Amino acid sequence: MKDFILTLSRCTFAFVAVFVMLIIGQTGASAVTLGPGDVVIIGVRADDIDGTIDNGNDDAFAWVPLVDLDAGQMIFFTDDGWTSTGFDGDEGAIKYTAPDTGLAAGTVMLLVYSRNATEPGVHTFTPDPNLGTYESINDANVGTLGFETSAAGDNIFIFDGSTGSPNFIFGVKTEGTTWETTADEPLENDESLLPAALSRANAVLGGPGATDNFDNLRYTGLTTGTPEELLARIASPSNWETSNDLLFSDATNDITNGTGGSSGSGFNVSPVPSTPENMLEVTLLEGVNFMSVPLDPGVQWHLSDLARHIGPGVSFIVWSDTQAQRFVSYFPDFPETSPANIPVVGGDGYIVVMNEPVTVTFVGSAWGTTRTLAGPSLHGSG
Repeated sequence: MKDFILTLSRCTFAFVAVFVMLIIGQTGASAVTLGPGDVVIIGVRADDIDGTIDNGNDDAFAWVPLVDLDAGQMIFFTDDGWTSTGFDGDEGAIKYTAPDTGLAAGTVMLLVYSRNATEPGVHTFTPDPNLGTYESINDANVGTLGFETSAAGDNIFIFDGSTGSPNFIFGVKTEGTTWETTADEPLENDESLLPAALSRANAVLGGPGATDNFDNLRYTGLTTGTPEELLARIASPSNWETSNDLLFSDATNDITNGTGGSSGSGFNVSPVPSTPENMLEVTLLEGVNFMSVPLDPGVQWHLSDLARHIGPGVSFIVWSDTQAQRFVSYFPDFPETSPANIPVVGGDGYIVVMNEPVTVTFVGSAWGTTRTLAGPSLHGSG
């Protein structure tokens, strides 16, 4: 009788353990508490190198942590859609585990993977063995078909926690210009709601019209800045190159922002000084404001960075071109490479036109140099 009770107890324990796993889902232990934008996607390749579309051979994505990851830290990647209450449950996921040395902020990570044709949930990964490990993770929450980005449009979410209770970090969508607002289940490959936590930590990179998705995408913007600055740039479609062909404009399939198609260092992520004596608030009113940036942020800002720092209320910014003797206007939807997107200089004055009032906090140190202003007529330049 005693043996029977012991056996029953073990069976009960096993049943409870399985039940808990189904409810909670696959879990990753994380030493560092990650928040929205702490890890980002910088490239997606859905066209297979062997020339066959959607067979799962040698697809790839590239990602970058904007904060240091601790040894053994785990994060997940999934192409499953979000329904506002949970994942749709018809795709799969990949778990990444950081190496014993941890993973430094700014390290460019490239994962090339092939999906097993006879076992769709099983992958062959080709990562850098010194930069951590990857594992296929499939369950009732994300699905059992396996992770595979679709050439017809898809999304990728980064999260930690568990598949049943995800803590979202970043999302990218390769189809359309917006996330879905209602979930008609089951979702299509290219459909997903945006988790509320990712309101500022996402990039929608499709286009309008009949051909509204892209197979291959890569971030081409600046790679130096604070985590907040880099996140804002990566979230802007103007800083991405997209293609429905395997090759990009430089005749390569490199999706790693110029690191040669391999993992390694690439982004220079700088901390911002945050001592109270180096913080100043500037209040901008609705309409026309005259201002200069009161503190040196520690990295080179452009007007695009200033506009993002102020927030969505910026209508446009005007600066004085002293050589041409004219005013030039910069609009937030201009590309990063626009000649109107000049570097911010300490002591220079800017006309900031706002469509709503806002109080902005600037953090940094005293500027070392200043310049003198001048300027006549108003001129827009894109």
